[in-house]
Amino acid sequence: MKDMIITVGMILLACILFGMIAGDHDSLRTGAKHVLEQAIRQYEGMTA
Repeated sequence: MKDMIITVGMILLACILFGMIAGDHDSLRTGAKHVLEQAIRQYEGMTA
């Protein structure tokens, strides 16, 4: 019974993490994209 609870918890955690990484809205992917775009703009401003 304890093993089943741990397994279900791990599956739920994996689903939540996958949703954070691969989601379309407010995901880690979109957050990283915005940070990278901002860094590129700042770098272009420094070299121009």
